[in-house]
Amino acid sequence: MNSKPYLLGVSLFLFFAINLAYSQTPPYGWMTSTVSTNNNLNAVYMIDQNTGVIVGHAGTILHTTNGGANWTFKTSNTFFDLYAVYFINSSTGFASGDGGIV
Repeated sequence: MNSKPYLLGVSLFLFFAINLAYSQTPPYGWMTSTVSTNNNLNAVYMIDQNTGVIVGHAGTILHTTNGGANWTFKTSNTFFDLYAVYFINSSTGFASGDGGIV
């Protein structure tokens, strides 16, 4: 029995199944968003499909409530670079970065 047609069929099936599973289709897929900053952005945390936070260079914190279509600046009271952000619920989160800042 020649297994080449069988392997080709399975390979094509897996290729298309993986593409469908990982494709980013609206309204929950990838979209272009403009963030007005020259600072490097290092981490993002989406609390839900609409609400998220980005942190970055020089204490940059950005917040969205519309799935990333628009971002607003939030005051961080630091100029240290922020590299990580995490939320334990919808109103309590943490950012950390250089100098041990939390």
